[in-house]
Amino acid sequence: MPAKRRRPKAGPGYVISKFGMAGLTSAINAEERGRGVRACAIFPGDIDTPILAKRPVVPDATARAKMMQPEDIAECALLAINLPSRVIIEEMIVRPR
Repeated sequence: MPAKRRRPKAGPGYVISKFGMAGLTSAINAEERGRGVRACAIFPGDIDTPILAKRPVVPDATARAKMMQPEDIAECALLAINLPSRVIIEEMIVRPR
């Protein structure tokens, strides 16, 4: 589960940046709620993007075929954005099936 737990492929810097994002999202929602601002932290699992080529162990084609696509995460963002203004998703964990 990205950012909620340390995994071998995610180093400490990656993990702490995700915890920071969760804190920032929470702070934005607490401070800006009265102005109608909503923030959602989306924590995606593996996404098949070119950055995977920079991993120490590059996933093979079989592994990449099981990963989410960038448009899957875009749909998650649109879900959070298009909810009625009385609703907020503060955190969303999204993983491949």
